[in-house]
Amino acid sequence: MEISNTCSKIIAQLTNAVELIPDDSYARPLDLLHGSTPGQHVRHIAEFLLALEKGYGLGVVSYDLREHNKEMETSKRFVLDALQSAKLFFESCLEDRPLVLESMHDKADNNWTSVSTGYFRELLYVIDHAIHHMAILRMAIAQISPDIKLDADFGMAFSTLHHQKKMNQPAA
Repeated sequence: MEISNTCSKIIAQLTNAVELIPDDSYARPLDLLHGSTPGQHVRHIAEFLLALEKGYGLGVVSYDLREHNKEMETSKRFVLDALQSAKLFFESCLEDRPLVLESMHDKADNNWTSVSTGYFRELLYVIDHAIHHMAILRMAIAQISPDIKLDADFGMAFSTLHHQKKMNQPAA
């Protein structure tokens, strides 16, 4: 399935970026990120992927009830293992299936909404969510180590890439 391949490529890009971030910078708060760390953004992306993996098995997905594993924020090895595991799941999970999405819809703990959705729809969401946070990571990595070279499309929305390609084509 093409969507699964896309997810796999996004995880591979993220994995590469994590490997390139210097160990002493991965968990260092940055003013650019309002005091958060590159590791916190990586953890956030990884946990959304893992929430969908878990939800696929249960039939119910909740990004709000994800684990918030602090070790992913501080240990590059730990998060790289989690990303590899997620990559293997998304490469092998090629069938759509109905899911229920459970989500908080305001700041009161007891205000939950459940809506019907599907695996492929949620897979598209976690891909877009990952790209959004990867754009933030791109800025952080540029500040930490300007010499690090990421893929040209790292953290760029597919619609933006499509628009840029369209604008660079000569008029017919």
